[in-house]
Amino acid sequence: MRDPQDAIITKISDNLKEFTCITFIPDLKRFQMDKFDDYLVSLFKRRVYDVAVSTGCKVTLNGKRIPIENMKDYMFMYLDNTTEKEIVYKKVNDRWEIGIAKNDYNNGCTQVSFVNSILTSEGEKNCLIENPEFESQAKKQLATERKHFGSTCPLKDDENLLKYIIKKTGIVESIINWLEHK
Repeated sequence: MRDPQDAIITKISDNLKEFTCITFIPDLKRFQMDKFDDYLVSLFKRRVYDVAVSTGCKVTLNGKRIPIENMKDYMFMYLDNTTEKEIVYKKVNDRWEIGIAKNDYNNGCTQVSFVNSILTSEGEKNCLIENPEFESQAKKQLATERKHFGSTCPLKDDENLLKYIIKKTGIVESIINWLEHK
């Protein structure tokens, strides 16, 4: 929120690819703060991880590289005691990825979705959408109707994938156990 500084352009060695480094230094005085509280720090950290998984960029936080290369890596942050063998992940096409896993520590369904690299925490759509519309400026929920997505995620006819999900994750057994103990 301070006046932006001029860009610093530095020559890099010939064996490196070109890159852009963005540094964020908050103006704490502007927000009448001495420092960020733990909640705000965790919120920024979460967004850094979101950017790492959804943009394909190499991202660092406080000089340390975020070790997330793909959506499967990102899923492990939400899964307790889950091995890679228990995750079903599929890159359907250039615009759609899905990942499914059983999560034993949660009594309910947890979903994480992105639309055009924006976390939609109240949505169930994780995709690249042409000209997306959201419910509010907070962009927590996508409002664009499916017919206007500009792409499709053709899974409904993939019976083998559905059988594979059921077999590999054990989700059906978990649902049955949950219903029996309810």
